[in-house]
Amino acid sequence: MVEKRKLLAFGDRIREGPYSLHSRFEKVINFTSNNFLVSVVNEKIEKGPTNIVISNLDFNKINSLIIKSEQIILNDITFKITKEKNIFLL
Repeated sequence: MVEKRKLLAFGDRIREGPYSLHSRFEKVINFTSNNFLVSVVNEKIEKGPTNIVISNLDFNKINSLIIKSEQIILNDITFKITKEKNIFLL
């Protein structure tokens, strides 16, 4: 059985808006928007002020990131932002 992707944590310094792919590694994908860097990381990477931690994500297939007030959209995958994740947007 394939485990479901899950939003585990969201940094408190992440800004809303569309992001462009910057770089890709085995456990991290970096995106930028107006010289601001956000990292989408797997569950083995620590939480951080500009990190989005997601479990069971195929990092090789992710090419786009959009942050909205209540959603994170990676390609066509939408994650709901909840206060339980200690999430606050600037």
